[in-house]
Amino acid sequence: NDNIVHFYLIQLYQMKVNNCKENRCNVYVMAPLDVINEEGKPSYLNKFRNWCSQLKEGGIDGVMIDVWWGLVEKTEKKYRWNGYDQVFKVMHRIGLKILPVLSFHQCSGNIGDTVHIPIPKFVFEHEAKPYFVDRFNQINDEYISFSYDNVKLGERTPLEMYRDFMINFNQHFQKYIKSKTISKIEVGLGPCGELRYPSYLLSRWEYPASGSFQCYDEMFKEMFAKDAKESGHPEWTSPPTDIGDNYNVYPGGSTFWSTGYKTEYGKFFLKWYSEKLIEHGRSILRTARKVFPKTEISAKVAGIHWQYLNETRSAEATAGYYNTNGNDGYSDIARMFKEEDIDFCFTCLEMKGQDKYSSSAPESLVNDVFETTIKNGLKFEGENAIECYDSEAYNQILKWKN
Repeated sequence: NDNIVHFYLIQLYQMKVNNCKENRCNVYVMAPLDVINEEGKPSYLNKFRNWCSQLKEGGIDGVMIDVWWGLVEKTEKKYRWNGYDQVFKVMHRIGLKILPVLSFHQCSGNIGDTVHIPIPKFVFEHEAKPYFVDRFNQINDEYISFSYDNVKLGERTPLEMYRDFMINFNQHFQKYIKSKTISKIEVGLGPCGELRYPSYLLSRWEYPASGSFQCYDEMFKEMFAKDAKESGHPEWTSPPTDIGDNYNVYPGGSTFWSTGYKTEYGKFFLKWYSEKLIEHGRSILRTARKVFPKTEISAKVAGIHWQYLNETRSAEATAGYYNTNGNDGYSDIARMFKEEDIDFCFTCLEMKGQDKYSSSAPESLVNDVFETTIKNGLKFEGENAIECYDSEAYNQILKWKN
């Protein structure tokens, strides 16, 4: 029952206010993924209004809401904001802050996805097909491959498409931005809006396996060969081929994840792979900072907590977070965020403990990232990775506020 769920959430929040009136943090509740339908209209405006009223009564600061590229720009350079106009007006009139997530990814195929919202079809209607491609020649269309960021797809590159979307959003919702009703903007940088590669798509992967690298399209392979040659290794002509037979390989289960990651080639590849992810994030966030010069901006990094206790850190590595071989991948990302004046959002704040089966230690992982953000002078914000309505998970989230 929706009313019971939201009533419980409000009770938890009131406990929070009573327990920490000083040094309180802002609390936002995520809007349902389907609040705007395929026609670009509100799916259930009255129900949404009722929910927002309950949240306001409970002291919630605002609502976080996906602004789907695939719903707004169905036709190239034509933006339809009508549905968002209506739901933003509801939140504004009730007195809630709005935290839009500029979602340039597909909604479908990942944990919690309840609807299918693809990225615009025109992206794939050109001669170049900007898919991510894995070692097994399978394509992934939930986000444009980072290797195509500066490749013309018709008249524009993907980076220009993201820029134009942000500019149009800024112009259309300027009154909310100026009044700070839109209190912050989160900029999506990859699958699920997170700065990562699509390394663990549910249709190909089972928890807690390592997932698979996503750099085997022709553009990425050309980049790798060129960069390896420039580093003095012309013999390194392609990304690794000894990574296992599927996405469900575990540390030690393939040549690469047994010994290969420790070799000179393995270290070069893992660093290169993570650098391409960070370059992609920097390009979009630098643009966002120019479009929204006075607005707080955040970006999200995934809380990949499985295989954390294994020395390979393989699940993080396939997503682009290079914490293997003594490297500190989160510091690399944090430094880039600091350069662009971006707040650091991280997931899995509700989880704790350790699990030997999955080599998982989410609480330790969050602590690592939290300390990294503080060290780099960043604002830290967090999300729960999955839906939770129990007091234990709530108190675990609350712990990170202090």
